[in-house]
Amino acid sequence: MTEHKYDLDRRYQFEATADSACPVDHGTKVAIWMTGKCVVMHTCQVDENLSWQTNGGATITHFLVTSYPPEKHKAWVNVYSNSDMRPNYSKERADQCANDKRRACIKIEWTEGEGL
Repeated sequence: MTEHKYDLDRRYQFEATADSACPVDHGTKVAIWMTGKCVVMHTCQVDENLSWQTNGGATITHFLVTSYPPEKHKAWVNVYSNSDMRPNYSKERADQCANDKRRACIKIEWTEGEGL
């Protein structure tokens, strides 16, 4: 499980820097507080190097992480003719654990909460 820098549902003060970059990773959903405006919901985008500067003179003062994107996982499964399958965390580990009866080694990827 990934360790995140910010706790969910805890408000953090936004420390503006020269580039005012978004402090969280892409796919993270946040609530943003701005001076003179109400809270805005935002999802950080993949290529966004988000500059948290707004038009109209509003300044971002705080943010709160409402959810992180689901984690992606992968495993390699050794497949044998007797229907025995054994998952491993890496291809190298799958190769080390395999015996001469292995028929295939299949890479499986999934996103948490979505199934295969």
